[in-house]
Amino acid sequence: MNSKDTVSTISVAHSYQSDVFNLIMKTMLYSTVVLSLVVFPTVSLGGRIVYPYRATTAIVLSGSTFEVWLSVDAGQTVNSITLIGPYNTVAPTYSTSSTSTWTYDQWSAKTCNLKLVVTVPANTPSDRYDLLVNTSTETMTSLKAVKVIKEYKTSYFIFHMSDGHRWESISTRDSMTSLREQNALIGVANIIDPEMIVETGDNMWGNNQTLIDKMKRAVTYFSGGVKGTEVIRGMNDAYAAVFTVPGNHDAHTNGYESTTVPVCARDWNDLFGLENHSFTYGNARYIGINNAWCPTTGGGAAGYVPNYKWQLDQAIEWINSVGGGNFRMSFQHVPQESLPPIYNRFKDAGKSLSLMIAGHIHRYTTNPYSIDGRPIIYTVAIFGTASDRAPFNLYKIDANAGTFTPYPNSYANNEAVSINKDYSTTKLKLTYSKTNDGSNSDNVGTIVNSFSYELPGCRIRFVMPKGNTYVVTGGTVKQEFDGTNYHIVDVSCDLSASSTKTVSIDATVQTITTNHQIIPKVYALEQNYPNPFNPSTTIRYALPRRSNVDIEVFNMMGQKIASLVQDRQAAGEYRVLWNGGDSAGMQVASGVYICRMRVWGDSEGQSDGQFFIKKLVLVR
Repeated sequence: MNSKDTVSTISVAHSYQSDVFNLIMKTMLYSTVVLSLVVFPTVSLGGRIVYPYRATTAIVLSGSTFEVWLSVDAGQTVNSITLIGPYNTVAPTYSTSSTSTWTYDQWSAKTCNLKLVVTVPANTPSDRYDLLVNTSTETMTSLKAVKVIKEYKTSYFIFHMSDGHRWESISTRDSMTSLREQNALIGVANIIDPEMIVETGDNMWGNNQTLIDKMKRAVTYFSGGVKGTEVIRGMNDAYAAVFTVPGNHDAHTNGYESTTVPVCARDWNDLFGLENHSFTYGNARYIGINNAWCPTTGGGAAGYVPNYKWQLDQAIEWINSVGGGNFRMSFQHVPQESLPPIYNRFKDAGKSLSLMIAGHIHRYTTNPYSIDGRPIIYTVAIFGTASDRAPFNLYKIDANAGTFTPYPNSYANNEAVSINKDYSTTKLKLTYSKTNDGSNSDNVGTIVNSFSYELPGCRIRFVMPKGNTYVVTGGTVKQEFDGTNYHIVDVSCDLSASSTKTVSIDATVQTITTNHQIIPKVYALEQNYPNPFNPSTTIRYALPRRSNVDIEVFNMMGQKIASLVQDRQAAGEYRVLWNGGDSAGMQVASGVYICRMRVWGDSEGQSDGQFFIKKLVLVR
C-alpha cells in the first residue's frame, strides 16, 4: 500500500500549556527505543486544544462549520486556523463564539475559555485533517482531528472494536500483539470505508505507569510506529473518523471512589481528550458515555446508582437542542447493569436509543442483548489474544429508515485475519501494480476479499501525477482533486463474497487551452519538462487546426518504445505525460530517447504531413 495511506509522517511542532509538558516531550523526543523496541514518530499531545482531540473527531460537511474548544492565556489571540491533510492544505475562516470560562468535565474540573466556530470552504476535499490553531504566542496542533465529508451517506457502516488491552503482558501475547491486531483492523477498515470507527474502552492496559510512559503509549495508540521494518498503523491512520470512551483499565485504579475518579479523569483528558461526547451525522445522533468508572460499592443492578448522571444530563440537554433525529446510538464500555440507567434516561426524555454498543465482557456470542424487550445491545470480542483473530463488529445504518442491521450476521461479529497471530492473512488485502506515490500515470489496484460475504462501497485511493485527465475502469470515482503535489482519485467498488476485484486508472491526454478563440498559429512540439527527468516528464504540443496526431518514443537504435498519442484532435494546446515505461508497462533504462510527433490532415496520407523531434534524457 502507499506509505502515505499506511503511516502518517508527523513533522509539525506541538505546543503545551506548561513547562512540565515541554520537559516530558524533550525526554520523549530523545528516546529512540521504547516499548519493545518500537520506534515512534516525533509527536506529542494537543495541549490547549480540548476539542476536537484524539478521542473525538469533528465530522463536518464541506462548506459547513464545526466548533473548536481552547484553553488560552490572558491576552493570547488566535491569528489563523489551518487544516493539513495528507495531500493538501486548507485555510478555513472562523469566528469567536464564546470567551466565557466553562467546565467541560465535572470529574476532572478542567475548563476551557475560548470557543470558535470554524467554517470549512465549500470545495474542501473529503479527508482527515490535522488542526493547527496559530495564536499570538504558539501554534496548537491536534492530529487528524477533523474529518471533512462531501455528503451524509444514506447507507453506511459503523466499525466497532474494543478492549485492545494494549501493553498487557500475559501468557497468550506479548506487548506487540494488540498493536499488530490494531494494525490489521485499521488496514481492513480503510478498505471497508466505514463512516466512523468506535473503540469502546480498555484501550491501554496498566495506566499506573509514569506520566512519560503513558504519554509514549498514547502516542503509539494514535500515531503508530515501526519495529524494524514492520509498520504499525495508529488510530490516526484510519481514513474514517475515530471515537473512543474510557474503560475500567484505562484508569490507574480499579477503585472509582470520589477521591480517585478526578485523578483518572484528568489523566484521560490529557492523554485522550473528552471522556463523554455527543455529535450528529445527518439525521442520526451519537452519544459517547464514560460509564466505566463507577463506585465499587453498590450491589448489582437493583442497587446501582450511576455516578455519571451529569454526562446523561449533558447528553439530554444536547439532544433537545439539536433535535432527536431518527436514529440514536450510545457507545460506552460496560454493558450489564450499567446500561439500564442510560437507556431509561433517554426513554424518559422521549428519545429512546436505537442501538447501544459496548465492550468489557470480551464476547459477542450473547448478542444481541435485549432491553425493554428490544434487541439493541451489542458487545464485541477482545482483540489481541491467541484465541482471537482481530475481531470487530459491523453495523449497517439505513439513514432514511433510521434503523440498523448487524452485519453480516445476527452477532455482527467479524475477524480481520484468518490465522491466529498471522497478520499476513488479513481477509481484505489491497495491492497496487505500481508504486502508489504520484510517480505513475497509470496503476491497478487489486482487492482480495476473503470474507464469505459481500462488502459494498469499498475504497481505493490512487495518488497520481498532476496535469492529466484520468479514466477509471472497474469502479466509481467518488472524489477527485488536485493536492499540493499530487492528483488524488478516490474510487468506490463493491466486493462480491470471496472474490478478487481490480480497478485500473490511466491518464489521457490533457487539453491545455479550453478557450478556442486562442488558437496556435503553427504546429509545435515543445521540449519536455523536466529534462533530464526521473521518473516522468511532460511533453507539450500545439495544433493550429484539427489534425491527426501520433506521438511516439524511440530509443537510439530506432526501436519504438511507447506510443503516447494516437488521435484526431481539435486545434489547441495539449500536454501528455511519459512515465518512462514501454508499451508493455515496463520501466526503461537510463538513456537518451527520441520523442517524435507526426501530424497530418484529412487530405494527406499518414506518411505525409509534418514531423517534429525532441530528445528526452532519462536519468535513474
